[in-house]
Formats: sequence, structure tokens, C-alpha cells
Amino acid sequence: MSKRRAVRRSKKSNAGAIVGGSVLALLSAAILVGIGYFAYGAYTRPGIDKETRCPAAGPVEITALLIDTTDPVSEKTLIDARNKFKEEIGATKVGGLVEIYGLTEAKGELTKMFSGCNPGDGSTVDIWTNNPRLRQRQWEEAFGKPLEQVSDKIEQGHTGNQSPIMAGIQSIKC
Repeated sequence: MSKRRAVRRSKKSNAGAIVGGSVLALLSAAILVGIGYFAYGAYTRPGIDKETRCPAAGPVEITALLIDTTDPVSEKTLIDARNKFKEEIGATKVGGLVEIYGLTEAKGELTKMFSGCNPGDGSTVDIWTNNPRLRQRQWEEAFGKPLEQVSDKIEQGHTGNQSPIMAGIQSIKC
């Protein structure tokens, strides 16, 4: 009789396929979560009015500055005024409206020197959903440079016959 040789079949393990499938499933889940994160961020981001650069729902705060431009300012006072001006502007929240008016010699007459919302600079944006350099450039053009020009106008005061501030105080007193 012939001996039958028992042929052993090696069982192939399906462990590689299981690991590969698991990795693929996790990768797919991570991609879906990422897409959901970016979609949610775009959905919840408030719309911006192109003209004023304020949120479409309105500014989150309003800062109004009144500058008396009827009297020339000494150098020391000018430096202090510019520092206070920059401090106020720096404290404005993203989406906050800043309006700057200049007092004129005429009673109750105001000149609008600046009006605009703080669009936020490069440090206020998420690097995954926005471009910080582009946002910084937009901030400089829409908010930084115009405010610097207003700061320069402070020193260009023209002497008036009567200060509008004093006229206001006098009208209250009488």
C-alpha cells in the first residue's frame, strides 16, 4: 500500500486585509470629520458687508471718538493723543465699528474723519481656513492706513475763534 502523504495546507491569515481595511475606514472617517469641520466653520462665519466691512448683522460694538481739530496741539500733547488713539483702536474687537469725528468751529458741526469696522488682522484668523498674510494686508488697507492718516490729521488743527468744546460748556452753563 502506498502511503498517502498528508498535504498540509497552510492557512493564510487575513490579518493584513483586516488591518488595511481598518486603516482605510479610519482615514475615511478622518476625512469626513475634516470636511465637516471646514463646512461648519464656513456656515457659522458671519457675512461681511463689502462696503463697510462690518458683519452683515451689524457691528459687535461701536467706538466713537471725537477730536477737537480747532486748536493746534503741542508736540507732547500730540504724542499722548496718538498713544491714546492707538490704544482705543487696538482695544476694538473684530467686527467693531470705529467712527471718528472732528469738531469744527461751527457749533454742532462734525466732520466724519473715519468710519469702518475692524476686519481683524492676521493674528485673528485660523490658519486652516484663512490666509493670515492676506488678512493682515486687508487690515492694513482697510483699517490701519486710514487710521494712521486720521492720526496725522490731529496735528493739522486750525486755530478757531471759539472752541466747540467750550461753546458746548457755555451753552450748558447759560
